Amino acid sequence: EGWLDDEWYADVDFSMDNGDTLQEERKRLITGAWGMSEDDVRQALNAASQEGMTEFESIDIDKSGIIDVEGREQNGRELELSLRQGSFEVTQMDRD
Repeated sequence: EGWLDDEWYADVDFSMDNGDTLQEERKRLITGAWGMSEDDVRQALNAASQEGMTEFESIDIDKSGIIDVEGREQNGRELELSLRQGSFEVTQMDRD
């Protein structure tokens, strides 16, 4: 475990047998105000749209920089996405 840089802390568990990563957890240090800019909101909604979301219900961000977007696909099916702020990489997707 330790700091990757001034902003990210990591805790990694490795296999003693072969050195494979068993579990990795990263936490982002937030000091001061945090949230989303207008550009962050636009990029998150664009990423959700690219995954098939046509109706947007909510968008939230947590202190670690994970953006959650909830909405529906064109067929009415619920879609929930988690994205990493900055890269807007989809980290989790649930369709109900």
